[in-house]
Amino acid sequence: MELRPGDEVRTPSLRWEKVATATRAGRHVRVVTDGTGPDYPWLWVCGHRLTVRRRMTAVPPAVAA
Repeated sequence: MELRPGDEVRTPSLRWEKVATATRAGRHVRVVTDGTGPDYPWLWVCGHRLTVRRRMTAVPPAVAA
C-alpha cells in the first residue's frame, strides 16, 4: 500500500493523523504527519499492518450510480 498526503493513519501513539509526507528508505517508510511535523517523523516497517483511512476524491454526479 502506498501512503499519500492527506491519508489518515493510526500512529504508533494510537492517534489519527493526516500524512504530510511518506518516503521509502530501504525496508522502512519515513512518515511525517500533521500532528508530529517534520522534526518528529516515525518509521513504519514495510509489510507490517498499518490502519489507513483514504482521503476520498469527489466523484462527478454523472458517474455516481
